[in-house]
Amino acid sequence: MYSGFFPIDTTFYVELRDASEGLHLSFIALTDQYLPSVSADSAVPGLNRNLAYVNEQLVPPRQVVVEFNDRIGAVFTRRHNLERESRTLDDQRDVPLPRLVSGEVRLSPLEGGDLV
Repeated sequence: MYSGFFPIDTTFYVELRDASEGLHLSFIALTDQYLPSVSADSAVPGLNRNLAYVNEQLVPPRQVVVEFNDRIGAVFTRRHNLERESRTLDDQRDVPLPRLVSGEVRLSPLEGGDLV
């Protein structure tokens, strides 16, 4: 479902113990942890793995996690689709716009209306 990831240097990732539970709850939980606060590197900003491991996360009962991921999955899918649609619309707008601004392409008024 997600694409366009190009990690560089050191990359941390989440690996679930039970892949059937999905990543949605884990994503939300990690987002809420404000990981930059456990950064210990001063010259080069980065996440210190040992400090990140100290952060604890409460995990609800398995059935709650499964149901949460099932319900929120549709929200994540919808968000992903809307972002993709927005990028497509941006591209469709940006291709003719310079030609319109430069006068290379002119629009004629719509029938029964005036061009504003």
